[in-house]
Parts: sequence; C-alpha cells; structure tokens
Amino acid sequence: MKQRFFPMMVALVVIALTPPAQGASNKYARSRSPVESKATVAAAPIRDVYVVHFIIDGTNLTAFDRTLAAGKLPTIAQHFVEGGARFHRATSLFPTTSTTVYQSFATGLLPGHAGIPHLERFDRERREPVDYLTITQHDDVNSDLINLRALLNPDVADLDAPTAIFDLLAGHPTAAIYSSFNRGASFVHPANAPIAALWSAYVSGNISKIDQLAFTEVLDQFGGEASAIPRYTLVGLYSSDVSGHKYGPQSPEVEAVLVQFDRFLADFFALLEKQGIADKTFIIISADHGMHETGKLFRFQKALEAKGIVVKPKNPRKKHYALYAASRGVSSTHIYVRHNGGFEPIENPDVLRKMKISDGEGIDLIETILAMPATDLLVVRAGQRSARLFNHEGKRADIDCFPIGHEEYCSYRFDTLVGDPLGYAENPKLAPLLDGLPHSTRAWREATVEERYPDAVIELSQIFHDGRAGDAFITTRDRFGFRKVKRGNHGGATNDDMRVPLLIAGPSVPKGSFGAARAVDLYPLLVKWFGLKVPTAHMDGVDPFARSSGEDLLAAKLAALEQILSENTPLIKMIGVADFVRTKVHPQVPAHLFPKLAPRARAESRLRARQLKSMRQYRDALVRQRDEKGADEIVDDRYLADHIAITERALVWTQRQQLEMEDAISLLQKCRDTNASACQSL
Repeated sequence: MKQRFFPMMVALVVIALTPPAQGASNKYARSRSPVESKATVAAAPIRDVYVVHFIIDGTNLTAFDRTLAAGKLPTIAQHFVEGGARFHRATSLFPTTSTTVYQSFATGLLPGHAGIPHLERFDRERREPVDYLTITQHDDVNSDLINLRALLNPDVADLDAPTAIFDLLAGHPTAAIYSSFNRGASFVHPANAPIAALWSAYVSGNISKIDQLAFTEVLDQFGGEASAIPRYTLVGLYSSDVSGHKYGPQSPEVEAVLVQFDRFLADFFALLEKQGIADKTFIIISADHGMHETGKLFRFQKALEAKGIVVKPKNPRKKHYALYAASRGVSSTHIYVRHNGGFEPIENPDVLRKMKISDGEGIDLIETILAMPATDLLVVRAGQRSARLFNHEGKRADIDCFPIGHEEYCSYRFDTLVGDPLGYAENPKLAPLLDGLPHSTRAWREATVEERYPDAVIELSQIFHDGRAGDAFITTRDRFGFRKVKRGNHGGATNDDMRVPLLIAGPSVPKGSFGAARAVDLYPLLVKWFGLKVPTAHMDGVDPFARSSGEDLLAAKLAALEQILSENTPLIKMIGVADFVRTKVHPQVPAHLFPKLAPRARAESRLRARQLKSMRQYRDALVRQRDEKGADEIVDDRYLADHIAITERALVWTQRQQLEMEDAISLLQKCRDTNASACQSL
C-alpha cells in the first residue's frame, strides 16, 4: 500500500491543480504554466548574445561518453565535439545535489559560500528545517542565496549583493525552465509545482516525457518575437536523473534519454537558424552531478537513535533533542549538533566525541558514525576555514585554508603511519601537494581531478565556510543510500558523482579538447559573454579557457607562514621568537624570500583591515535594523538573525587572521637574519 500511496496522492494533486489543456504548437507534448514577465526595470546595456544552458541532470559520465562514442549523439558530435569545446575533466561540486549545483551555474559560488549546503538544511537561529524539495519550501533555495565572498569584499560588504545572472540581466528577458534555481528570472516555468512532470515520473511512468515538457517550453520561448527571446535560459532536464535512480546510471533507459536530447538539439539549432540568431548564441551542455550504482538502505537516524541519541523529531513542538539530521534520499547527509545550549557551528571536532545521550551518559559520535557499516567519509567542521576528515578505516586528515588576496590556499595533512583517507598518497605525482603546506584551489583541482575523490581538499572544506551547513557530513560507501532504495544515486564525493559531461559551443568559443573545470567556472564565461562588470572577488569560478600561469608561489609561501603562525602562540606571548623562526619558519619559508614576501604581507594586512571596517559597518546596520523601529531594511526580517550571525563569525575569523598577518609582517621585516638584534628583541 505504501508503494502506491505517493502516486495516488500525485494523481489527486494533478487533478486538482492542472490548468485547462492548451493546444500543442510543436511535436513535443505541451504542458505549461506561463507567468507574466518580471522585467520591469530599465535594462542595462549588454552584448547582443544569447546563452542557453542545458543541464542533463544526474548523467553518469561513462554513460554519456559511451553513447557519444557509439555515434548515437550526432548533433552533439557535430556542434560541440567537432565545432565547439569539450572539457574532459569537468567536475561537479560537493555535495553533488541539484540545489547546490544549479545555483552555482548562475552565481559562480561554491555551496559553502552561497548558503545552499544540501537538499535540506537546518536554520540555526530559528531552529527549523528548510527542505528545498517540498512544495512549501522549494522556492527557499532562491531567497536563501547569500554571497559570502561579497561580504569579504571591503568595497561592498553585503551578503545580499546582486549575484545571480538573472538579477544582473534585469530588464532583459530571461528564463528558468524546470530549474530549481531561478532567482531574478523574468520567466519561470512551471510557475508553481511541476505537476505534469510529477505525473510523468511517478504515475504514468513515462520518464522521457519530463524532458519533452521542457523541450516544448524552450521551443516556445525561442519561437516567438525576437524581442521576447530570453537572453539567458537555464534548463533542467530531469529524465536522465529519474531514469538513473530507477534503472541505474548506465542503463539503456539513460542512453535513450540522451538520444532524445540529441534529437531535440537538432530541432533547436534549426530554430536558431530560422530566427537568425544561431551565430550569436552560446550553448552549454553539462550535468549538475553524476551518479553511481546503489541499492541498499542506510537507516542513519534509526542507527543514531539506537545509540540513545535524541534526534530532532518531525513534531515541531518537541524541543528536547541533541541533534538534527537531514534526511533526503541521496548518498550524503549532514548533522547539526546542540552544544553549549545552542546550535552555533562547532569550532573543534572533539565536541562530537562528548555527545550526551538520553540516559545522561556521553558518547563518541565520531567513532559511532565511523563504525556504521554504510559510512565512507565523515567530514567535521574544525573552524571557519578548517575541516577534519575521517574514513571508515580510521584514517584521518586535516584541511586548513588561508585566503591570500581573493584566492584560497589549502593544506592537506594526514598521519603517514595510519594512512591517507583520500588515497592521494598512492599517486606519486601528487607528492608536491602532500607536503603539508597550503596550495591554491586551482592547483588542487588540476592535480586531483582524476582521483577517486576529485578536488576533495577544496570541496570537502568549502562547504563549512558560511556556517549554514551542518557540523559534519557523512557520505556512504558500497551501494548504500539514505532514506530510499534506488538503483542509482548521487550526493557523495567519489568520481562517479563528481565527474560530469561539459561541452560548450558558440561564436567565440575555442574549438578543441580542454582539461579541468568546476561547475562554478561557467559563471565567469556568462559575465564575459554578456559584457557585465562583476568583481572577481564575488565569485569562486575562473574562466576555464584562460591559460593558467601556475601557482603564485609567493602567495603560497605567505599562506604557509600564516599557517605556521596560526598553530603557535602570538608573537607578543612567545618566548624565543628567533629560535621559533629558525626551527619552524625558515625550513618552510626560506629567509631569501622574506624581502619579496614583506610587501605582499603588508598589502594583505591592508586588505584585511578594510574588510574588518566594512564588515563592522554592515553588522552594525543589521543590528540597528533588528533593534530600532524605522531603521533602514537591509535584509528580510526572516534572515536578519542569520545574517548577523554569519557576519559576526566572519568578523571574528578576519580579526584573528589580521593579527596573524601583523605578526607575519614583523617576522618578515626583522627576522630574515635570526641573529639580528631586531629579531632577538621581538
């Protein structure tokens, strides 16, 4: 009866909410809920181009490559492989879920900088769950968006700085079609719940129809008056995802969906030619994430409760619980832990080793989770820019990140006697990055993209940066998934989930094969193609076509110096500064680099001082809005406490970093020679 209950409910909802039938205008079945354009503001000048991004949701890279190699995708082969750019080492983001990645395409932000940490999150201030897959909260993925990078830009310092490409194109027609993220789009389809798609997926079983509904809307949008054609269109195509979940990620059903998409593309290119805009239209094809084979159920919450841990119940009236666990049916989840009477993000992973259970006893939550048969990785927040990583074999590593300028430099350190939880040490080519020192995000991406856990040093640490995510993430191994049994699943950090197809065609797109690219790297292309002005400090992405000049060695060394200082007492409390420099600093940061590093450190110190000043002003304005009637509204009251908390955490962290950089300046200026009197007197 339970298996039939949901389809029956969908059917009732469809009958109640489906609008009267409308005639089809092309060969694809029609089901649309048009909304009035919200483009009422004056349009800023942009270049005369169009961009369409097709997301073949949840497509396994091996399935895509095999179908392409078999000659079953001739349109993609002609326009993208031969006539465009193909990225052979493209990656998704962690966690590999639609909400986290769709927003990144339109904002260029990693999930941990955008406030969208998973399919579901826990509002720490309101102590309420936010579930992006429910009818009542699905639109919260748009209102929840923040920009942590803009907060750290001293010229802006605003979590709500205009970021989404739809917002930046306000006044021009834009469209979001079956996209979970649509903030600022002038046309959104469906306007409400995707009733027709739900019917096709869960009642009639006609999974390919889901994409046909999207195809219909795309052709309608591009088949009308030239002035109404969307300049930017984000299209979610879910048939591959639903087929992969039901039949398996490399099943014939997934292949059939890809073949259908290729045929649609042929029709779409013909329409662009007819409209006279083919030579000024950029088209992106990508998956938001991949998918892997699954089939077993991980009853995580019940396993916690069996150990006596009180998990937040669904009844909102029950307030006495120790932990909130997200419960969406993918291969990762995250938990929020009550400590010191509240739900502030933890700073020390050892908090999880002293969890209170129902009988008042303590329990080591880390060991409890690692002992569960389905656990693969456990990633625990260890501070504003740090994470501790465990695998099911007991191997442990620490990730620590340090921003220099507007780029993160991250170190990865593990106990060589116990082993590396990510297995990077097994690849001799990665040895230069496994020296325990910070390296740039781009260096980690390039070097690890083909590993079992691609880009994991960056992906598994960034998710904690804004404090919206839980205190720990759990990913599954073998064929396990949370909540529901599925033939295929995603959400984890392994290569099947992280590696994705990415192809681009357009008037100025370089032709050929290209290397590594993250999902966030598409946003800089949008900005460039439209001729928009967006500070690079506001985005995590970098132009994937730009030639890398290699790692900035001076910035990396400055980050290494900051790492050393962060692990020791401040200079003002230190006894024997000269000996500290001689034994700990000089082996990692050679003295001959001190004259070159000193000006970089002074520039970094000035930047952080400006950041602190701007963030304090922003924080004070938020507090006035909270405390004073009639104060200017900075953010919606629903988010006021949340924004204050995020800003306060960023202030504390930046203040600490500023003090470390001041110590770095003192060392660089006075301790090139540790025997010098200036160094001896520090």
